Amino acid sequence: MLRPEEGKSVKFGGLGTRYMIEAARAGEGFALVEHPIDPRSLAAPMHTHRNEDEYSYVLEGVVGVQIGDEVLEGRPGDLIVKPRGVPHAFWNAGDVPPGK
Repeated sequence: MLRPEEGKSVKFGGLGTRYMIEAARAGEGFALVEHPIDPRSLAAPMHTHRNEDEYSYVLEGVVGVQIGDEVLEGRPGDLIVKPRGVPHAFWNAGDVPPGK
């Protein structure tokens, strides 16, 4: 069991990362992280994964995402799929800090 206050956490500017399941622990085939993002902050600029798909499940707030040429907003309960080989970026599109 991993409680909300557990797991290694780091912050890079407006992006927080809590490592819930690290890839090394899962045989390099899977990782699970939580990203609290400051309001109106870019979490990750356009980038492309060659070897893995990336999924974001929105817990709260509004997450902006660009996948290829498409720009979307995800809201609580939405699952965002960012396929490997497709450039993508994501950010907090709202004004509310995480956990508020």
